[in-house]
Order: sequence, then structure tokens, then C-alpha cells
Amino acid sequence: MQFNFKKFYGLYTKQLRKIYEIKQIDLANAIHISRSTLSKMESNAQEMDSYLFEDILQFVHTIDPSFVFLKDKEILQEYDQWVHECAYHFVHLTTEEILDPLKAFLSRSDSNGFGYFHHRLLSVYVMKFENRKCEHEIIKLYESNFFTEPFYQIILNDFMSMRPSLSVDAAMYYLRLAQGYCSIAHDPGLYGLILYHQIYRLANAYRTIEAYELIESCENAFQKAGAYRRMLYVTLNKGILLFQMHIYSRAIATFDELLRSGQQIHNKSDFLCAIYDNLAWCYFLLEQDEKAMEYAKLALKEGSEFPDIYIVLAYSSYRLKNETICLDYISDFLKKSHLNARGRFIASFLQLLRFRLTDSVHFEKQQQQIEQQLPNFKSVQLEIPFYKVLVEYYSEKSQLEQVILYQEKLIHYLKFDF
Repeated sequence: MQFNFKKFYGLYTKQLRKIYEIKQIDLANAIHISRSTLSKMESNAQEMDSYLFEDILQFVHTIDPSFVFLKDKEILQEYDQWVHECAYHFVHLTTEEILDPLKAFLSRSDSNGFGYFHHRLLSVYVMKFENRKCEHEIIKLYESNFFTEPFYQIILNDFMSMRPSLSVDAAMYYLRLAQGYCSIAHDPGLYGLILYHQIYRLANAYRTIEAYELIESCENAFQKAGAYRRMLYVTLNKGILLFQMHIYSRAIATFDELLRSGQQIHNKSDFLCAIYDNLAWCYFLLEQDEKAMEYAKLALKEGSEFPDIYIVLAYSSYRLKNETICLDYISDFLKKSHLNARGRFIASFLQLLRFRLTDSVHFEKQQQQIEQQLPNFKSVQLEIPFYKVLVEYYSEKSQLEQVILYQEKLIHYLKFDF
């Protein structure tokens, strides 16, 4: 591990000023240098020596007599080892093995020392492992500009890409920076992780072909790293991408394979939910409604919170001529409170289906509202059941132009929309 003490002095000084709310001019005057010189040192444009750094520590001590800076340099190696351990367990999805020992290490370590930035990075790992929000902490650590080694740059750029507030293009910017550092670090596990997060981002943005092209390289990297749990999630994403490309038979085969190998997953219930959710949709779109409902019910039994599953349950019941059951599922979903935007969109389709069953005069108005929102919810893949309902509805009304219109939209979606 490389450690540039002269770089550390300036960057840590900047952190101390923020913590104790010390104005730059006041600190510069106290240590008898110009403000511009101190500014350059804090931004790494000019090096700070150990003697000047000692003066700064003495000044901070006058403000806070309890302040102690630990000058133990040997602990740096331990910090570096912990960061490598965290990266390993994050890649291998074995964070449950390291979380408690990591928290114990941090609780007995003082962040005010040469391990300051490492301590903050490990604290971010704790928040990540506990699924806590840490966007602010990641940005501050990234903007500190302390870590320059490729291994650390991969981690930090990956963390930056994972912020929920980022657009897919912004996230991909950080992931491609990380990927560039991977060619220097030669760590197959981290390389696989960066590709995995690219796949995840692209798939969620419905850039399906781009995402699918990364699958093989990602699988190979995790295979080389021995990250077998993580490989199962790559396979899950592969199945989802095949599903998005309407290659349902291959998607089903992929999910079936996962059901046979999912025992390696620590959080098995969530993993099974994802498989059952997707199998239900595959069989639903193949119009194998009994199978679709079977997997949809399994998903609910495992605790699935995937709102789309109610489309399967309601519409499959509708196609199976079980209208009462269909209306019951619709009612169950519409009674749910605190629906997000996706949930409200699904509710609008289920309301349309209810209008269809009850011959409501509000059907066409509801249809128009859904059509306006459809481009914003491509990931729901509502187009197939939606257009089929419309074809059926307008066929009964003998409105041939409308029937042809929605048949053409359905065909176009199946051919090109992925």
C-alpha cells in the first residue's frame, strides 16, 4: 500500500477545518503562512511538511483540548487489509461474515489519525452492508481526493455510481471510470462487480442489448474470482434480459436452472421471489395462465412486494373466465395504500380491466390515461396485456380501424421494443 503523508497533511487539514468550523484565513494566520499557500496545500497543489502539520494539530488542540491525533503509522496496513476484506466480501455476497468484526474494529479505532480516510471508507462499507443511506458520505469521501491507487478508485467510482439519485448515463460515467482502473488493478472480482453494476443500470433503463452484451464477460470475471453467489445474480439478470427481449423459453430455462442452484444464496427468500416473479410473467405472456398463477402465488407466499404480480393474477384469472376471482385480485390491489408511481400505473390498468368486466362507460377515458403514461413505464411490460384488451374491446364494438391500430402496435412492440 502506498501512503503519501505530505498529501495526507493538507487534505486532513481541510477536514479538520470543516469539523471545527475554522476559517481558512484564521488558520493561516495562526501557523504564519499566507491564505493562498494554505489553500494550495489543502488542494494538493503544494505539499505540506510534517512540521507545519504539527503546528496545525497544536492549534486544533487549543480549540478542543480533548483532540488527539494518533501518529501510529503501522495501523495503516491494518486499515488497508480491512478495505480489501470488505471489497472481497462485497463481491462474494458474504458480508454477513465480516459485518460484526468490522464494526468492532471501527468502534475500537480512532478516526483521528493517519487512517482517517480509511476509517471513513470502512464506515461507508458498514452502511452499505446494513442497507443504510450513505450518499452524502460517499460524495464527501470521493471529493476528498485522497485515494489515488487503482484499487481504491474502483471502489469509490463504483460507490458513486450506486447513488439512487443518478441518471443511468451519470452512473455509467463512474462505472466506466472504474472499469478503466480495473485494467491496472487486475482484480477479476472487482472487474466482475463493475460489469454487474453496468448490467443492472442498463437493464433498469431498458437498454437491454447493451446490458446483455456484458453478461458473458461478467460471468467469466466472477468465475475467475470464485464469486459463485454473485454469479447466480448474473444468471438472474440474464434471465430478466432474455425476458425483456421476449425470448421467453430461454428465460424460463434460465430461471428453472436458478431454482436448482439457489441454495447458495444467503438471502434465499428475496432470491426466490425474484425468480417466481419472473417465471410468473414469462408464463403469463406465453398465455399459460395456470402456470403463471401458480408462480405468482408462490411469489406472494415468499413475501413478494413486486406490484406487477397482480397483473398476472388478475388478467390470468380473466382469461381463465374466473371473473369473480379476477375482480377480487383487482380489489385487493386497489385497497393497497402508499403505492409508488409504478404501483399507481399498475392500479390504472387493473381499473381498466375492472371497467372491461363491468361494462363501464369509463373504459375509453381510462384507456387514454394509460396510453399517455405507457412510455414512462416500459419496464412494466404492460403493452402486451393492454393492447390485447383493447383489440378484444374494439372487436366487440366492431370498430375495425381501432382493432387494426392496436394489433399493429402489439406486433411492433413484440418485434422492436427492447
